[in-house]
Amino acid sequence: MNLFKQQDEYFEMRLEYMKDRMCLYRPFLRPAAAEALNSAVFGENFAGSTDPSALSLLVMFCAITQPVRMLELGTFHGFGTMTIAEILATNKRPGTLVTVEPMPEYQERAKEFISRAGLASTVHFVSGFSTDEAVLSVVEEQAPYDIIYIDSSHQYAKTLEELDLYLIERPLIRPGGLVFLHDITLELENDPGVGPAVDEWIKRHPEYHYLPLSTKGIWPQAAGFGIIQTPVL
Repeated sequence: MNLFKQQDEYFEMRLEYMKDRMCLYRPFLRPAAAEALNSAVFGENFAGSTDPSALSLLVMFCAITQPVRMLELGTFHGFGTMTIAEILATNKRPGTLVTVEPMPEYQERAKEFISRAGLASTVHFVSGFSTDEAVLSVVEEQAPYDIIYIDSSHQYAKTLEELDLYLIERPLIRPGGLVFLHDITLELENDPGVGPAVDEWIKRHPEYHYLPLSTKGIWPQAAGFGIIQTPVL
């Protein structure tokens, strides 16, 4: 472990995901999911996973609202996917998760973890970019979704496009559904990022309610987290 710590600049960050007080979902994990998540924490490509605060809040909403269908844009290596899927699978009203990822190597890694966690029947993987017509056609088959989680490109233009496609043009979420967005305060070198995109989108669609959580308020993580509620008909 000491050698691992010396070689890994993210060691302290990884340890945060092992603490029940930081990761409020950990006490609710079944043994297979807990083991798979622990392996993922100390595996490759872990940096960039949804932070403990955001993931805890997201799965809390999943436990309270008991979504039947949920959509995730941006699987990455599947840590957040596993956590969400475990809560959906063990809810009193079990749900399913559709997750979209454009990078084949990330998706294959995620599939391995999902299988080890015993969650293969809960998760449906879709390959491609979230704005591809082929992807939209596939995810539309299981719409409308109760919750959509956006943690994909982190780019301004792509985020605007995702919000337009999934909430307005199709739409793929039910009235009153919730949209969660990670990294709303993430600073990119040559792009305004997610936060400014959501701010601009909300100005165009004031009928949607938006709650941004950032260190300017009480949120503990620099990446920030946003929640949009769709209008209730």
